[in-house]
Amino acid sequence: MLTDLPREASGVTRAELAYVDWLQIGRTDDNVAITGLSVDAPPFHPVGDATATVLVRNYAHVERRVVLEARVGTETWARRALVLAARAAEPVLLTDPPADGELTVTLAVDDALAVDNRALAELPASRPLDVLVVSAARELGAALGASVAGSRVRRVEPEQLAEAEPARVVVYDRSVPPGPPRAEPALYLAPPADNPICPGVRTVDDAAVIDWDADHPAVAGLQGLEALTLEHAVQLVTPGWGSVVVLGATARGAFPLLVAGERDGRRVACLGADLAGPLVSSDDVPFLLLLLSTLRWLEEPPGGAALLVETGVPVLAGPGAAEFHGPGLHVAGDPPVLLAERTGLYRVGARVVLANLFDDRESDIGREGGGEWPATARPAAASTPGTARRELGWWLYLAAAALLALEWRAWQGRRPREVA
Repeated sequence: MLTDLPREASGVTRAELAYVDWLQIGRTDDNVAITGLSVDAPPFHPVGDATATVLVRNYAHVERRVVLEARVGTETWARRALVLAARAAEPVLLTDPPADGELTVTLAVDDALAVDNRALAELPASRPLDVLVVSAARELGAALGASVAGSRVRRVEPEQLAEAEPARVVVYDRSVPPGPPRAEPALYLAPPADNPICPGVRTVDDAAVIDWDADHPAVAGLQGLEALTLEHAVQLVTPGWGSVVVLGATARGAFPLLVAGERDGRRVACLGADLAGPLVSSDDVPFLLLLLSTLRWLEEPPGGAALLVETGVPVLAGPGAAEFHGPGLHVAGDPPVLLAERTGLYRVGARVVLANLFDDRESDIGREGGGEWPATARPAAASTPGTARRELGWWLYLAAAALLALEWRAWQGRRPREVA
């Protein structure tokens, strides 16, 4: 057995290992890796307000010096010289990016593994908020407009919706208009219970967020949602076109608080709360962040944002993803599941996929111990079934040859002799 694992990791009993020649290789631990890369881009803010956090880890048992370089497209964002203690990790915060686009972070270091010295992410392009609020309450549009500088927020009464100019997103406050929906993506706040798009059960009191889907792009990167409590909330029902993104609960049980998906070719989200009245018990920041993050996802064109994945980890590819098989990347199934086998940048239709390693098991190449353990026991040759079968076969061959010789002599004896 030739491996980089110790014998104790084999899962084989000591008695069975006595029959195995075990050679452990890969004793070096000289490796430094990028083990994490995250981008924090506040919704509808200029790209200069975005930040990136890079986690660099030294897997060696000695101090290492490396140089970290970050580039956005062809522009250099930052260069940092790092001194990493033995088996230590250091987060690096990058601020004030020069532009939006593909972010590449590399380590200039001569180590034993090169694949984890590079990581990819995306700095998304930022556009001002452009939303049409359909509400009878003036405070909703005012609160939404005041939350984002430079935004374009217009409010119309529900009966004036047909004459309103298009926007990138329409927000319906406690209403679902009859008739065919508008073409824009839509967010329904506290929708009535008897509507066909975002059905609800009842209004509940003293609700709180208990869980959310951190992998869904509508809430990706949000922290602190567990601090969100609501005096009143609508208990939603998960529709067939969507999935639960945020889960709320009261003393009576859990229920969907935010659902999102695609319906009739447009993105739709339903949030069982609104901004009217003192809904948030102590601080409205978590609620506003949730609202703005959902609006950013709604405004985003399908396939517009890069999908960040880790190699070897299957993820849902999202609606509209087709079957795809290429070197290092596969998309298949219903719903489609994406699996990256190698790091790098891929394109699946209009969607960009960025795959990174980010795996401690792969990057931590060092192993304790090492060496060779020859087998201490050998099976008896005579006791093996194969040997017994081979010995019996030779005896049968010899017996057959003897019988053939006897038959030939008997046949020769029965032949008539020729008369001279």
